[in-house]
Amino acid sequence: MPILLLVRHASAGDRGIGPGDLERPLDARGVAQAAALPALLSPYLGPAR
Repeated sequence: MPILLLVRHASAGDRGIGPGDLERPLDARGVAQAAALPALLSPYLGPAR
């Protein structure tokens, strides 16, 4: 049976300031979360292509 991984979006700061959700950039915490994803997901993805 295939494995299904759900990944929630990374932190992008407060909603009340700046552009809408689609244009709001990641904050420092979100950048760190995004950078950690490859190492966290690599056991599930198999060999690199």
